[in-house]
Amino acid sequence: MKRLNLSAVVLVLLLGATGLFAQSDSKPQNIKPVYIENLAMGIQSENHGLSKSSIYLAGKYKITELVDALIDRVSNEYDESMRLLIAVTLNEIGSPKGMAVVQKLANEDSDQRVKKMCTLIINEYNNSLKLVDVDY
Repeated sequence: MKRLNLSAVVLVLLLGATGLFAQSDSKPQNIKPVYIENLAMGIQSENHGLSKSSIYLAGKYKITELVDALIDRVSNEYDESMRLLIAVTLNEIGSPKGMAVVQKLANEDSDQRVKKMCTLIINEYNNSLKLVDVDY
């Protein structure tokens, strides 16, 4: 397992160094499946720093292919700050499947802070949907 974590750390560092994730908030074009696979492994990593960085990158670049990995991680996550980071990331990606998980956290999480923040995220998400649906 340590070898996998080290490999994932090296890969994430190489991705940043090669400019795959340029200074843009949109999804990089033609992202290779191997990079997505490695970020998915990073999300599931036991290395706290690696998993946080991988979760952050998934949201920053709105990589929808990582929604399932994020959902898997949040369902087994004991650390409330990581659950919050995953909720924010799922919101950044904006997939209905991910937002359903954020709604579930808002309703059922054991930590009051997580429930409150997820409720705020869901309210903001729902308000943004209402703005888009307005007819003129």
